[in-house]
Amino acid sequence: MNKKILSLFLLTLISCLALASATFTASPSTLTFSQSVNSTAFTITNTNASELLSVTFNLPSIAGVSFNAPAGTATDINASAPRQFTLSPTTAIDYSKFVLGKIYSGNLYINNSVTPADSQTINVNIQKSFCSSGDRGTNLSLDNVDINNLGDGDETTWKPLDEIEIKVRIDNNNPTDGEKIDVNVEAALYNSNGKEVLDLDRIKLGTIRANDDKTATFFFEVPSDISSGSYKLYVKAYKSGDESNVCTSFFDSSDSKSISVDRYDDDNKQILFKDVSFDITPVKCNEEAALNLRAVNVGDSDQEKVKITLYNKELGVNLYNILTNLDQDDNPENIQFLFTIPQNAEEKVYKFELKSLYSYDDDYKPEDNNAYDDQSDSYYIDLKVEGACASTIPTTVITATLQSDAVAGQQIVVNANVLNSGTSSQAYTIVAAGTETFSTLESIDLQTFTLGAGQSRSVLITLNANDDASGDYTFTIKAISGSTITEQQVSLNVQGKSMPLSGLFGSLQNNWLIWVIVIVNIVLIALIIIIAVKLAKR
Repeated sequence: MNKKILSLFLLTLISCLALASATFTASPSTLTFSQSVNSTAFTITNTNASELLSVTFNLPSIAGVSFNAPAGTATDINASAPRQFTLSPTTAIDYSKFVLGKIYSGNLYINNSVTPADSQTINVNIQKSFCSSGDRGTNLSLDNVDINNLGDGDETTWKPLDEIEIKVRIDNNNPTDGEKIDVNVEAALYNSNGKEVLDLDRIKLGTIRANDDKTATFFFEVPSDISSGSYKLYVKAYKSGDESNVCTSFFDSSDSKSISVDRYDDDNKQILFKDVSFDITPVKCNEEAALNLRAVNVGDSDQEKVKITLYNKELGVNLYNILTNLDQDDNPENIQFLFTIPQNAEEKVYKFELKSLYSYDDDYKPEDNNAYDDQSDSYYIDLKVEGACASTIPTTVITATLQSDAVAGQQIVVNANVLNSGTSSQAYTIVAAGTETFSTLESIDLQTFTLGAGQSRSVLITLNANDDASGDYTFTIKAISGSTITEQQVSLNVQGKSMPLSGLFGSLQNNWLIWVIVIVNIVLIALIIIIAVKLAKR
């Protein structure tokens, strides 16, 4: 036991002596190589003022890349004069062999030539840039990258089929007004193996003036076949046609943003529907309707069988489609449901219910709902039915009769009979429209009422005919029930007021036939009087 304690004490003492004997420092602690950095410098500082320092280097070898001995004199380093060295690879680095997003590391060891235990370590990294030639130039900067998840996930945690909006603001840092830059922006998502899984294409942002900025907006859907895991979102902005000289991919203190993708593990969200639509809407009665959709496995397990159902009770639609081997990495499965709209369907909007059943149990037939342990939430879609339907026979009928003479300056009474020819009760409001051309509306004796199916009711509409009314007129009786308006046009002839004698003769002058009739009548009357007088004298 005492030997163990003594050994521990000696090791601690040696470590302390080694630390105490450190006579120099090396900075920075990390050197990074990329497409735009072919060599990098570091500084050695002698912290022992009483002695000169000489060092040796133990060079790194990283992913097959070897390095030259650091350029610079490694002997007789004075404490008052820190010395700079340059590290560079022996040959140009082939970045096509490196994975984007992965850091390749090694160590540069620097030893005191006199006391090898007196040493320093610099970490050396090789990192591929999203810019094809590395980050170059200071003209452009990615000032802000804002992610907005419009789906079930959040900014940095995405779900399959989430709709993502990414806004990228690019600044032109040139101080001179005339230094405009024509800018392109690209973005892409890479997995942990450096494989591109989502190319967001290129946005031609156009010209950005000096000391100004513009925002590029990417909008896309997270792929349905994407795996759960960690990803990197990369963005770059570069001068159009000159990416090798002006390109930046650094934002938010990094060259990328970490994104995690989580497939659904909820039992009711394993299968989702996309692009659900009817071929044609509205659809006429007795015509075929076609519903198209895509079934997508967004869950955390493969599905041996999936049953997709479509249901609407009113139209008698109860259909299903069975899919086999719908796996996580499959493309969406296209499905079509076909059915005919009944001839006697009511013209209106119908709501259809879609469901997916999964987690198949082969103890049952695939058609049986009991064969599935889980099902999705319901998805609803509307279809409008309109035209050529038997149910278009009016559900309200109006007839009208004249209850009084139609004479100028007098009251005109019209009896309107309203019949509910539908199959359910309806509440009505009665309106008389267009009466102002020849009269004023005096009253409607019953303006609002309710009729049961098959019932009818008479409504008296009283009008005061204008003094100068004469001739043929029309007005409209309307029965309003909810959003349905039934109209019946009423035609009548209004008899003008009797004219004075002078007016009568003035009128007769304009019609010779009437004059002939009048004269003949006068002659006949005269003859009758003469004959009567003669007979009386006898």
